[in-house]
Amino acid sequence: MMLKYTLVVLALLVVMPFTQILSLALPSSSPLTTNTITNEISYYSHLKYLISIYNETTENATTKMKFIANYTADYNVISQYNGIIEVNYNISKIFTKYNLSTFNMSNITFLRPGIFNVTLLNDALCFHYPYIYPGLLYNSSTYYLYFVETKFNFPLGYVNETKVTINNSTFIAYKYHNLSTFSTINQYFYVLCNGIGYNFNYTFSYKIGNKTYNLYANFLLKCLSGNSSTQLKYLGNQLEEAFKPYVYLECTYSSLYAGLAPNTYREIFYPYIFANGYFIYRYSLLNFIAGQPVGLSYFGLSLVIGNYTDLPITFLVCNSSNIIWENEEFTKVNVTSLNILGKTYNNVVEYENISAKSFTILYFYNGTLIEEEAGNIDGNTYNVTEKVEFVGNSMIPLNITYPNYFDYTNTNLPYKAINPSLALEVSIIITMIIVALIVLLYKRK
Repeated sequence: MMLKYTLVVLALLVVMPFTQILSLALPSSSPLTTNTITNEISYYSHLKYLISIYNETTENATTKMKFIANYTADYNVISQYNGIIEVNYNISKIFTKYNLSTFNMSNITFLRPGIFNVTLLNDALCFHYPYIYPGLLYNSSTYYLYFVETKFNFPLGYVNETKVTINNSTFIAYKYHNLSTFSTINQYFYVLCNGIGYNFNYTFSYKIGNKTYNLYANFLLKCLSGNSSTQLKYLGNQLEEAFKPYVYLECTYSSLYAGLAPNTYREIFYPYIFANGYFIYRYSLLNFIAGQPVGLSYFGLSLVIGNYTDLPITFLVCNSSNIIWENEEFTKVNVTSLNILGKTYNNVVEYENISAKSFTILYFYNGTLIEEEAGNIDGNTYNVTEKVEFVGNSMIPLNITYPNYFDYTNTNLPYKAINPSLALEVSIIITMIIVALIVLLYKRK
């Protein structure tokens, strides 16, 4: 349901080769629209990290970190296809301070070697290949990323940047605040301008016998090489429908009206589009608060990343009898006419998804989603509780400020003001004259 993204407090992708020194300033936000399609994603074919493991202990009310062991993690990309890389991940212990005969590294997820598939646009900063698409990096104190397929919620905030040296080459590293945790250990992380994780921590617990240890691992990038890219298979010309924004009127059930009532406007646009059908999906719920920008939200910038089948997309990518929309299958049931906001649409294609207790109906006109209805089923009665209606493709600028009617300072009136005392005197005199005339006319009779 398109409306559910209201509850998720949501890119960017410009294909660029990996660079050693970032020449352009980090943007503070994504573009509103684009007219290009990204055809490849760059990555490094070999990464090497030093993993240092520490034990968190408390002595005399003071928290201390005791070093336990060092490991080397090697990542080698052995194949790639359409945005997915196959990674051979190997771990080797290089130093330990204690006898760790009872410490089985194969029981720890990030120390378990193997061959793994990593989707570069989905698996952000995962252990099997610590990478996030560089277009998702912003100079913003607070913003929010949501990866649909992995259901990864990632609120973060930019702190600063620094230069680091790896392989005798200098890179820009960005420091970010991980807003999803209160742990001081996991609070900050560093990522290179090319999207490769540079320095980050991970906390975990490990049980030996009857005792549980609170541990954390620090990942520090020591080597990267093999600048490569994966070509994205072109899905079709329908992707160009994402070049334009979409504006909808959002309606929800109101007990006061005992029916649907307008709630707000929803603006949807796609800052970046990928040839393989992935989108960076940005939505904004307009807020009409006196003196505030209409696009104001708690996280400022909210972005959703996913394949077109995972998103509540605003147009048909695949026009067939069955479609996948927001990871649910919909069946074509009708071709009809529809009146929306006073405008009649003919040859509207209707798709529905119905379960035992709920339903969602989609209406498309010339491939554009013009209406969505959702609700619950009570016997044979379909109760619509949510609806969005297509308004058009002209956006209301998000930075425009709604008038502050609590602080109105315009004293230039289009007419001359009347003195209240004088007006009262004139009214009394005119009234007395009218009464006198009535009395005189009455006596003549």
